[in-house]
Amino acid sequence: MKRTASSILRDLEIRVARLEKSAGSVDDVVEDFLARNDIELLSTHFRTHAKEFDAKSLAKAFEMWEDMGGPNGATELRVPGFRGETRLHGKKMGDRIDMRDEEFFYKSRGEGRPPQRLISRPRPMRATDILTLIIVPTGGGRQGLITAYAGPSMPPFEDDPRKEWDKNFLAYSPSELAKM
Repeated sequence: MKRTASSILRDLEIRVARLEKSAGSVDDVVEDFLARNDIELLSTHFRTHAKEFDAKSLAKAFEMWEDMGGPNGATELRVPGFRGETRLHGKKMGDRIDMRDEEFFYKSRGEGRPPQRLISRPRPMRATDILTLIIVPTGGGRQGLITAYAGPSMPPFEDDPRKEWDKNFLAYSPSELAKM
């Protein structure tokens, strides 16, 4: 029997309501998701993005991922009712950035990363309804969670064969850049 979009959404809302009662934090939601799906935690990098989304929206995103059959790779999810924040500016966010007039800053964002090309904005965070999950195969039929963040999927800076980071940038406020 083929399910309608409204019945799928209703089921999702019921499951999320159940998760909301039991999950108080992003860490709790991640722990429940990993246990429920026998997924390994490959990195705690998602914690660096925890201010971009809330536990309820992350729970919804995990439920949507499960409903998709648990795909590998970067999965962009438009989560109903989600209003997260991202630092991403550029083509993926529908921006036109004039490369001739833009001032770039080369700074390390920590975690042992090399300096990256960043831009400055008075208000660097912007709204998004997309939550991206990065889940990869780990061998033996298992999967591992690398990270979750608000905004469209972007490749790692160091592995960008399509040169997506040439037209997309992370933004920081002038005071944040001064502290880096």
